[in-house]
Amino acid sequence: MKRHPEPLPLEDIRAYHQGSKHRPERYSPGPGYMDWETQPEPFRCFEGAPGLPLPLGGEEPCVDFATLWKGEKIAPRALTRQSLGKFLELSLGLSAWKQYLEVRWSLRCNPSSGNLHPTETYLLLGEGLTEEGGGLFHYRVDQHLLERRWQPDPGSASLMEGLLGRQAFLLGFSSVFWREAWKYGERAFRYCQLDTGHALGAVMVAAALFGWRVRMMTDVGDRLLGQLLGLERNGDFVADEEEHPDLLLLVEAGPMPVSLQGWELKELSKGLNRGRWFGEAVPLSQRHQHQWPVIAQAAHLSERPGGGELPACDPLPLAERPSWAAKTIGGLCSDLIRQRRSAQRYDDQGVVGRESFYRMAEWLMPRRGFPFEPPAWPWRAAVHAVFMVHRVEGLAPGLYLLCRQEEVKETLERRFKRGFRWSVPPECPPELPLFCLSTEEELTEKARFLSCHQDIAADASFSLGFLSEFERVLDEMGSWGYRRLFWEAGLLGQMLYLGAEAEGFRGCGIGCYFDDLFHEMLGLKDSTFQSMYHFTVGLPVIDRRLMTLAPYAHLGERP
Repeated sequence: MKRHPEPLPLEDIRAYHQGSKHRPERYSPGPGYMDWETQPEPFRCFEGAPGLPLPLGGEEPCVDFATLWKGEKIAPRALTRQSLGKFLELSLGLSAWKQYLEVRWSLRCNPSSGNLHPTETYLLLGEGLTEEGGGLFHYRVDQHLLERRWQPDPGSASLMEGLLGRQAFLLGFSSVFWREAWKYGERAFRYCQLDTGHALGAVMVAAALFGWRVRMMTDVGDRLLGQLLGLERNGDFVADEEEHPDLLLLVEAGPMPVSLQGWELKELSKGLNRGRWFGEAVPLSQRHQHQWPVIAQAAHLSERPGGGELPACDPLPLAERPSWAAKTIGGLCSDLIRQRRSAQRYDDQGVVGRESFYRMAEWLMPRRGFPFEPPAWPWRAAVHAVFMVHRVEGLAPGLYLLCRQEEVKETLERRFKRGFRWSVPPECPPELPLFCLSTEEELTEKARFLSCHQDIAADASFSLGFLSEFERVLDEMGSWGYRRLFWEAGLLGQMLYLGAEAEGFRGCGIGCYFDDLFHEMLGLKDSTFQSMYHFTVGLPVIDRRLMTLAPYAHLGERP
């Protein structure tokens, strides 16, 4: 077995970020090879937990992309077992199976680093959706069913009914660090947080299609969330495959907002000691070849506090989304969600139209309405986009910046390399704060090198890095703000995935890049701003050898 040096204890989360950076001479510590014998199972299940099958098929939400884009009000659909099943199907469910010869693998509606899917989903449901009553359920993706983890006693059931009613539920995310660490080693903690952002974006989109409201429960810390999701029960998870709590969302379908506070959920958590628990997590791997204690340290250092509303940046007033942005985009959202893929290869001659490029950039802006208006996303934008444009019609190849908060532009100008132009691109809509920093014909090779020598970054029509206000957020929110930055970057990535599909192109997230060389290209000399995620968009080359199979054909007919 290959041995790795014992890591030094981390002083703070900044030390983890610095130590997990890739560099040309040294990549972040990882396994170094694909140990197929220990590859984790892609689907979590709980042995002994009763399963509640969710309906498949049924009426699709008839909402086109332009309607979603403009934030138009959608009549809310009642929360039923049918609508809950469709909501989960379009947010976190399977989108297809791919097969090559005898090898078959699944794809999901929510993207994931390496298609490893560390994010698990739990629901706290009140009475009415199941014949057996409410409780805590785990969403088993491959079978499209809810596994009952906890059945409340009458007192707890009554409390849940009073808190949630019949038209709201709680949805929680957790991360299985082992799923990403198996392939990526110490850098896996980053990818798990990005995937939480991807899943958050997928839930926001699906909820919007049903006219449902999403509220992030910012006053619920990790410890309380772990209790509510049943993650702290001794013996339910095998060693090295435990789940770490991420975030909790209140999803509301009713006409009146639910007044739910963290202290009420704390009362509910006490009821988890009563009632009946079901199931133990089936091991994902038979053994674990490598241990990555730095990941556990990073999770501890970035633990989210509880006990009152967490300090958050007050969201700035959000401008209305401009009408020009939705002129030509179309297609049903449900179709775009299911066809979304991560590109494997790009046509190195593919050109994105200038208007399409501007619309995709506009999709990232924190405008009023979906998806960035509180309470779904309660914090001010803290992540900006640096584009490396290769082939966009009417734009010179070069570096461009999308400044998602106008008042940050002066700080970026001071920190960025002297000599940048800061000019407005040709025919750029006045509402879009996009700036040309420099033109450079040979940027494709630089993009390839910065992305760990990956061709996909050079062959794309454009690539970009999501640049965060790193130090400001950590200073204002504490060390758990580190995770929040990745969530925002992952959420932006999910929006760009769908925006690319709507324009007839395809996106691909990139987690392997040389962090500090990207910063040097911009002239950044300290950690005030840090890159959290890279992304590419272009014209995909489709591998015709692969068969595409329906996502849930293996389940047969289900009412």
